[in-house]
Amino acid sequence: MSGIRYLALLLIIAVSTAHADATVFPKDSPKNLKAAESAGLHRLTTEELKAFIPGSMEVLGHGAGKPKLRTYKPDGVFEVQSWKINKGTWRLDAGANTWCRTVYKEKKREDVEQCFAVFRAPDGVHYFDYDVGDSFHASTWRPQSK
Repeated sequence: MSGIRYLALLLIIAVSTAHADATVFPKDSPKNLKAAESAGLHRLTTEELKAFIPGSMEVLGHGAGKPKLRTYKPDGVFEVQSWKINKGTWRLDAGANTWCRTVYKEKKREDVEQCFAVFRAPDGVHYFDYDVGDSFHASTWRPQSK
């Protein structure tokens, strides 16, 4: 009987540890697109991205302390909630296998579009966005928990 209790306890610990690890954002991501590809990470297709966009996600950008909520609405508008709400538009680009966002940049006084390739992190829960303009890691995200 004690063997079964021991096994049950180990199973509970393993499940709770796996759940806890899934809520922590990975600290290290490949630094650029080439490194993500070399690491063998799976690049999502636009069809796979449709499972998340439109939708909401928790996003951790560079230098950010807490994840921000990013919401992609079916009408093509997105919002990022931080100390202020930033808005823009989004689209999927099937030809380039990316998602793109357009935001108004005050300094440039114009709309600027950035497109991102998305790779699944090794934990299977988080995703890495890479700006295809400069190929560097832009953010890490996960679908918003319900």
